[in-house]
Amino acid sequence: MRLFGPTHLCLLLAIALVCLALSLLCRRRQVPLRAVRLAAGWGIIVNELIWWTFRYSHEGLHLWNLPFQLCDVTLWMSALACLTLHSRVVEFAYFGGLAGAGMALVTPDLWTPWPSYPAIYFFVAHGGIVLAVSVLVFGRIHPKYMTPFWGTIILAALSIIWYVALTWWNVNALYDAISAIGMMVCIAYGGTGLACTVYFRKELLKSAKNFFLMGVAPTVGAIMFAAILIKVIHDDYPYDGGNGASYTGIHGIGGVFLMGVGTMVVGVILMIIMWIAKPEFFKRGPETWPGEGQPIPYADERISD
Repeated sequence: MRLFGPTHLCLLLAIALVCLALSLLCRRRQVPLRAVRLAAGWGIIVNELIWWTFRYSHEGLHLWNLPFQLCDVTLWMSALACLTLHSRVVEFAYFGGLAGAGMALVTPDLWTPWPSYPAIYFFVAHGGIVLAVSVLVFGRIHPKYMTPFWGTIILAALSIIWYVALTWWNVNALYDAISAIGMMVCIAYGGTGLACTVYFRKELLKSAKNFFLMGVAPTVGAIMFAAILIKVIHDDYPYDGGNGASYTGIHGIGGVFLMGVGTMVVGVILMIIMWIAKPEFFKRGPETWPGEGQPIPYADERISD
């Protein structure tokens, strides 16, 4: 099967449509979420047991084909998430399973040609993980904040457009895009450290432990990430024909710099637009931890049927 050929694209489209349809039906309560998640969970398990029976009957049991790979872990965790609804398991399935299975579907490594059973199993198993996570996370939407369905759909669509555009322009730009993520990591983690200190600012002087863990450590981490960000921006700005930090460049400016800093600029522009469109959100003051035993905002966003 040719990568992004007609068969591959049809399979991707079919999986996406099934996930979208079931998530919407569950969200609108037109089908019971409990029945769908249980069917997805047991379906993943049964499909996996059939596969390993088939594989071991043909290959035998060897150290190299034991089900101890990361993809096996995410598959079983996705099934467990459907059956138990344990919050930590669901989170692992969402971050690990969705990313891993999604990447596998986009770039399938098939052992045998389509439509052999191993090839069919590959898409059923990985598509089942995406389906399970979609139903669990997107099938239930918070009634007030309407999260996380549309945010995820929009982000996924933009990611696909970005991937196709970079591949069409220069496949080496994908490497620069991965490197540019480091800038986003610095902002995300550094901002989180600073936010931690601000959020717990009223607790800092209550004990030495609070002062260090809620104040000193997060702030030092934020400063370190800020320093790393400045260093990365400085090093990634010049483009020297692919021998430096960037594989691509435009007018002497490195692709990593263009994508990283360009994303920040776009983010600032979008924030200004939202500031004008939704000024009430930006009028809120810095929040603080409500205290032990007090209700935490958004605590009602827990997973259930």
